Amino acid sequence: LPKLELHIHLEGTFDLDTMCCLAEKNGVPLPRPREALISFSGLSEFLDLLDWICSLAREKKDARELAYHFAEYAREQGIVYAEVMVNPSHWKNLAVGGVVSGILEGFDQAGADGLPDCRLLVSLRREQSAASAERTVEWVFSHPHSRLLGLSADGNEALAKDSNRHLAP
Repeated sequence: LPKLELHIHLEGTFDLDTMCCLAEKNGVPLPRPREALISFSGLSEFLDLLDWICSLAREKKDARELAYHFAEYAREQGIVYAEVMVNPSHWKNLAVGGVVSGILEGFDQAGADGLPDCRLLVSLRREQSAASAERTVEWVFSHPHSRLLGLSADGNEALAKDSNRHLAP
């Protein structure tokens, strides 16, 4: 049966080969041996790995290719529609506009090529600064796109709760 994917984080879908190719392309050493690269012991370690992976994207075309690659993966899985989340705060070497517009271009090209219909939600990291979150929201609202559905929130809830403890009544 055809599938719908209504909650998937693009950063968490990159396969080992893609990660290693991006690292090699940019001359970045792997943080640990290839066979242990996608092993982690908890959410914080996983989020650190996402930061490393996304830092390998250096150009808008990297984001475009990663989005297109996701659409190919979705087709292989029998997915016909996907709502994909991306958090620009993970992508240390690209501005919000480069990340989001690159991904949207990748999804547009995938759609034109007959791949699954992929839509985008831009996530705010619970523990990111208010100024950073505001810049992201401003960019999203000033750049409407038919594939850009809106905003979401993600990140380490435990860290966010601890950092906002002073806000509790």
